[in-house]
Amino acid sequence: MLDWLIIGGGIHGTFLSHALTAAGGVRREAIRVIDPWDEPLYLWRRHTGKCGMVFLRSPSSHNLDLDFRALRRYARVAGVGAEHFVEPYARPSLELFQRHAAHVLAEFSLADLRVTGRARRVVRIRHGARVETDAGAIDARNVILAVSMNEAASYPEWWSATDRRFSHVFELNRDVEPLSGTVLIVGGGITAAQKALESVATGLKVIVVSRHDVRESKFDSDPCYIGPKCRRFFLSVRDSVERRRIISSARYPGTIPPDVLNAFRSAVARGRIVLKVGDITRASSDDSTGTVNLSVVARDGTGPDIITGDHVVLATGFKTGPPASELVAMTARDFGAPLAPDGYPIPDRTLRWTDCIRVTGELADMELGPPSKNIIGAHHAARLILSSL
Repeated sequence: MLDWLIIGGGIHGTFLSHALTAAGGVRREAIRVIDPWDEPLYLWRRHTGKCGMVFLRSPSSHNLDLDFRALRRYARVAGVGAEHFVEPYARPSLELFQRHAAHVLAEFSLADLRVTGRARRVVRIRHGARVETDAGAIDARNVILAVSMNEAASYPEWWSATDRRFSHVFELNRDVEPLSGTVLIVGGGITAAQKALESVATGLKVIVVSRHDVRESKFDSDPCYIGPKCRRFFLSVRDSVERRRIISSARYPGTIPPDVLNAFRSAVARGRIVLKVGDITRASSDDSTGTVNLSVVARDGTGPDIITGDHVVLATGFKTGPPASELVAMTARDFGAPLAPDGYPIPDRTLRWTDCIRVTGELADMELGPPSKNIIGAHHAARLILSSL
């Protein structure tokens, strides 16, 4: 029997495996991370590589190592120049972050802790839990649910799943990248803006269709909740419905940081990107011309206007709701574990959901608050879990 089994090998699962072994005194042979993908951080690297990201939105202090200074120290030793950082808060380039993450993975042999497989169910056994996976059953005294929505891209009702002229930045079952012509990018947040800038740089004509005007925000949630002041306020609220209201008001989906927004607006002003604000009511394709058409109704109700291109790319993010919702619901039922009305776990102050199951990432919303999904959320989760050992 393992001492620890972490379900999910993304940023949170990988970071927690590092924290438990390097700072928590957990023996390497007593911990494993189960994940459907063969390589650590596979979906992180895939998604960030496909969305046109150049710099992270988070500071360099939010990295995969335990020391907040580790990425900056790595950059100095490796001779990485200042061009790999952008203000505010010395946000690192994606290239530098990936290099440092690979360094941490190699230095601490974190890939050796992985088991390839998908968790299907968690059941109670004596002294712990049994995780049933497509790679066999794994018993552990402690289980951490570190799953995310990274496999659940969000699609609108008008979407065509069979036409290869339609694709989603974050879809997993196919790789379709427009190589020429006009691309219609649907979305109004950072992914849409980054993808539009990347597409223009490769010579494509770009039209961005957004339901709202572009909105600026340095971060995707209120950074006050990273620190003690807002965190104390959040934890003082005991009602899970009210905590969800706070989380929703302190998160800023569909926003763009200033540096990306300035570049996007500049491209629009120079005519390199066309921005159309309105609601898409219908999508169609014309096999005789090889084009796709979007019917867009303006916010004042006029239209629809027909926008024509050669490819539609969705930059509409991921579905909302609890990650691995079926697994979470089954686990709650089998273990008698508490759920909020919206289906999210209600853990204690150390992220313990049941006697042998802990949660992190978005599943720890009710305790970690607005930054739960982010890299800093993994750091907070590690601190809370380690404090209980």
